[in-house]
Amino acid sequence: MGFHCACCGQHHDDFPMDVGFDEPLPYHALSKQERARYAKLTADTCVLDGPGERQYFVRGVLLLPVRDHPELNRFAWGAWVSLSAASFADYESLGDGPVPAGHGWFGWFCNRLPHYPDTLNLKMDVYPQGGGERPHLRVQACDHPLYREQQNGITLARVHEFVDELLEREG
Repeated sequence: MGFHCACCGQHHDDFPMDVGFDEPLPYHALSKQERARYAKLTADTCVLDGPGERQYFVRGVLLLPVRDHPELNRFAWGAWVSLSAASFADYESLGDGPVPAGHGWFGWFCNRLPHYPDTLNLKMDVYPQGGGERPHLRVQACDHPLYREQQNGITLARVHEFVDELLEREG
């Protein structure tokens, strides 16, 4: 089993257990000219400072437990959430240092995941990890399959559904 990675162009023999988005959907929706004028995007943060209010985004990791495979015990979505100005400033102030116990923020999910009803603007809890790690994202309790799957786990077959659509697979 292997796949050809669309990001790096290389063949990988193992199965990908994480897939990420390069930017939040509001950034993606901007034209090239608007991005140059209003946006500042890094690998972990995005600030949109266009007409209207300023928007702040951080990249995090949404983990889904995999129930039926002992070695591949989790699948990760690298996704973006919006934060308030105060929460974003707090996030940036933490840097790579230690994180106080129980520290976190409220955010809105800013990507659309395949194989789910619309995930844009799901309510999220955002937990910083420290040490340069991206924050963990937890879906707040709601009647959405993503919430249920984060609570109860998914199967490896479900992981294949996600990955097969997002990456070119080699035979």
